[in-house]
Amino acid sequence: MKQSYQPENTPLKQAIAILEASGWLVLRQKQIPVKGRKFTGKRGVPDILAVRQGVCIGVEVKTETGKLSDDQIAFRAEWEGQKMLYIEYRKPIDLVHPVVGGLR
Repeated sequence: MKQSYQPENTPLKQAIAILEASGWLVLRQKQIPVKGRKFTGKRGVPDILAVRQGVCIGVEVKTETGKLSDDQIAFRAEWEGQKMLYIEYRKPIDLVHPVVGGLR
């Protein structure tokens, strides 16, 4: 079965490459609904969880015009409430300071 094009694919690959090149362990999250199965995961989890030197960040990949869903907004509030960094990634510059330069 051929997968349909998703606009976030290119930025997603860029974000993963930047994180991995900066020494982060990258965990790609996929929350795909399956017909006939009840969803049992945590709604709103970002596309990427990355870990380095005891720090975990959440990265939600969006197109230039993409918006966070209500579930993503709620998860972000919970995540940041735990003093964790949450990044909305749209272009490479979004990761430069907090990931490449800021957390060493």
